[in-house]
Parts: sequence; structure tokens; C-alpha cells
Amino acid sequence: LLQKSDEVSGTVSIAAGESVYFRNVLEILSDLRRVHPGISTQVVTADGEMCLYLLERGLADFAFAYGDPDPSRYEIIPLPFRDEWGAFLRTDDPLAEKDSVTPGDLAGRDLVLSRQAVSDGTHGDDVRRWLGRPAKELRIAGTYTMAYNGALMASCGTGVMLTFLRLVNADDLGLTVRPLSPPLYAEPRIVWKKHQTFSKASALFLRKLREKFGSTAP
Repeated sequence: LLQKSDEVSGTVSIAAGESVYFRNVLEILSDLRRVHPGISTQVVTADGEMCLYLLERGLADFAFAYGDPDPSRYEIIPLPFRDEWGAFLRTDDPLAEKDSVTPGDLAGRDLVLSRQAVSDGTHGDDVRRWLGRPAKELRIAGTYTMAYNGALMASCGTGVMLTFLRLVNADDLGLTVRPLSPPLYAEPRIVWKKHQTFSKASALFLRKLREKFGSTAP
């Protein structure tokens, strides 16, 4: 049994982009709570730009984010996962007959993209490089910050949505999912501000993060 002096309590706040791999981070917090039931978790779903905003304002301790945060401002732990991008489209779309979707298939098509995908300095740079044209030359019919809302736009015929595979149950919305060709991936990382002062709960979480992902941590 823990002595009272060993008990840790407090809230660990994480700003997180959407990914099935975020589960690997949440499992650490779940394990911590079994030992320290006074620890709670607060998750704010946000895109990369908002994740960094929340870090800067002290509204989140950590971010589960994509892109390349400024290493002079942030500490970064790369994570050993990668999300694969895919195209979500209506089942009556001619592209649904294909095994995969290419940049040429999407030329001249209305697109539904994440807000981050049209922002510079994020993994949106990779999306635009894959599409082969700058944002101003794309037919962006809609943008989203949460994939489910983007999928709703796609199901209504707004355009073809690009997002990570496995984020949305496409069948429930009458959508078909196709991988991109050539494939496109994004790698998440844990980010926090340099010289951040952590609570005992957040400091313990960081220690467990480093233990679990020590092979990739700086």
C-alpha cells in the first residue's frame, strides 16, 4: 500500500489531435490512476495550431500533435506510430470503384480538408505536397477541426474528405474509404513547453511516457 506521502493527485491536461494511436497515451494515464486514484485526465480535442495555442496559454500540460513544433520552444517525444491518410467519399462516387485514390483522381474535385491541412508549417504541408499543388489552387469546399464533422460534409456531397484512416465509421454515414496512392503518413509526437513547471501528477505522467517510449525519446 502507498503511504500518504507517496500518493499523487491532480489533473493531467492534454490537447490532442484525433488518432487511434492516442489510446497508447491514455493507457499510461489509466495505469497511473489504478495506483493513484487521485489522478484525473482532461483531454481537449484540437488540431495542431490549437494544441500549441493551449500549451502557450498554460491551458494544457502536453499536446499529442502532428507537424514540426519549434524545438527552441518545445520539448518533443516522437512516438513510434504513424497514421495513414485516406479518402472518404460517397458510395455513389465513381472513385469508390477504385482500389486507391491518386492525386490525379482529385484534380478538379471539391475537397473537404482539416483546417491544419491548409495551414503552413504543419503536416498539412505533406498533404499539399501529395496533392501536388498549393492550397490556393485546390478546390477546398469545406474545412473541419473534427473528423466526424468532416465526414458529415462528405456524406452530404460537399466533397471528398481526406483524413486519417480508422477515425470515422464510414459505413454509418454511407461513405466508402480508400487509401491514397502513393500512401501518405503522419507521425504523432508528445509536445510540451520548455522549462514547464509540472504538477506531481503531470511530472509522473511524463516519467512514465519516457519509460514507455524511451527508445524514441530524446
